[in-house]
Formats: sequence, C-alpha cells, structure tokens
Amino acid sequence: MGFVTHTIPTIDISAWLSNSSQESRDAVVTEVRDACRTYGFFQLVGHGIPRSLQDKVFECAETFFALPTEDKMEVSMKNCLGLSNRGYETMQGQTLQPGALPDLKEVRLFVRRSPNATIHSFTPFFPSIVLPKLTHSLSL
Repeated sequence: MGFVTHTIPTIDISAWLSNSSQESRDAVVTEVRDACRTYGFFQLVGHGIPRSLQDKVFECAETFFALPTEDKMEVSMKNCLGLSNRGYETMQGQTLQPGALPDLKEVRLFVRRSPNATIHSFTPFFPSIVLPKLTHSLSL
C-alpha cells in the first residue's frame, strides 16, 4: 500500500482584488472555501505583497516565537481590548468544538493599523509598544 501525497492548494486572488467579473470573484471564493474544507489551509498568490516584505514577516515571526513564553504572554489575547481576538495564544490554547482536543499550534494574531486609530486603541496589539524586546525586529 502506497502513501497518498497531497499538494498545498495555491489560490490566485488577483481576480478578487481587481475589477474582475463577479463570476471570477465567486470562483476565488469557491477555491478558498474548498481548500478550507478539504485541507484546512492554503497559500495565496496574486496578492501583490512584495517578497521582501513576506520574508521580513517570517523573520519577525521566527524572532517572536523564539522568545520565552513569559515574554510572549505580555501580548496574550487575554490582555487585548474587548473581543478583538488579537494577540498571542499558547500551544493548546484553543479548542473550537466541545469535546475535541485542543489545537496544536502557537499563534500571534496581528491587526492592520488604521490611520484614524489612536495609539492607545492598539497598545495590546503592537509588540513595539508592549514588548520592547521585539521592537528591532518589527520595523517593517
């Protein structure tokens, strides 16, 4: 009996981001939905984010996740404002369904800063404010 191999789905979202037809945009939505239902994840292309910025984000993630747990907990989701669902979540920190095993992942969720927001409203989300040890790595 042989092994079954799968390829991570790659989805081109350029149609979603452009003035494409509704049919083309709907096709992107269908691809995302199918990838989520079948594999639980996917990779995107056609988003226009420069490779240099993608590399910097991965570098920052490596730096963040290499920190001691107590440092990462400074930006815990539990410390965020309201129900923003932003911040750090520990390994096995989330269970989506009652009775299921917790997820085996460590997460740091970010938010895009709005030009109209005050710095106070983002304090729990930005490590450069909450976690000075990471400031040098996050200057994107």
